Order: sequence, then structure tokens, then C-alpha cells
Amino acid sequence: MITLEFNSAKLKVTPSYAQGRPKFKVRMTTSADIVENGCSLSAEQLRKDAGEGLDQELTEILKGVIDKAQHKYHSDFLKLGDVFRNKYPAEWKKIDGSWDDVFAEAEITVEVQTTVKSGVVKATREGIK
Repeated sequence: MITLEFNSAKLKVTPSYAQGRPKFKVRMTTSADIVENGCSLSAEQLRKDAGEGLDQELTEILKGVIDKAQHKYHSDFLKLGDVFRNKYPAEWKKIDGSWDDVFAEAEITVEVQTTVKSGVVKATREGIK
């Protein structure tokens, strides 16, 4: 069991337009510190495992939110249309009236990269070190 503390999270959305369809690449970069460690793994292995676990968990969360926006609510509450409109104003004029339908079919890829650092506080019988 470990405890992590997030230091930062940045989200970058990059739109593209190909074959008459908008596409989006959502990239999240995060950093976290290990603030409590209750296992015997080496610090290096712990950072690696925690980073991979966070990458997977955050990717699934983001994909879930995007899927709900596209297929359950049919609403661009994430405001990806604003990002697309700013980069592709001429193309936006063609799809503006049907954005909710276009958004529901847009290809959206998610990439998460997490950096985990040691700031490890170990619990021992004598107390916290």
C-alpha cells in the first residue's frame, strides 16, 4: 500500500482534421510524489509500478468521461469544439450546425504520462521516519 500526492497535472488537446472528420489527441502529463510507503519494493520499482498504475487508471477515467460525452449525453461539455474551431475556423463553419453529431463520431485518442518521484515516508514500529 502506498500513498501518492499529485503535484501537477496538465492537459493538452490537439485537434486535427482529415477526410472531413475532426480528430483529437488528449495528452495528460502528471507528476506525483510517494508520501507513504507500506511495501518492501525498491524505490525504483515502486516509482515504475506506481507510474504505470496511474497511467492506466487516469487513461481509463479520461476515456470514460469522453465516451459518456460522445455516446451517452451527446454533448460536448468538454468544449473540444472550441479547440477545434480555434484551429480550423473554415472547417468549423461547415460542421457548426451539426457539431453534436460530428462530435459523437470524432476519433479521440488519450495519452497519459505520469512521473512519480520519491518523497517516501516509511512507517516503522518506532513511528514515522
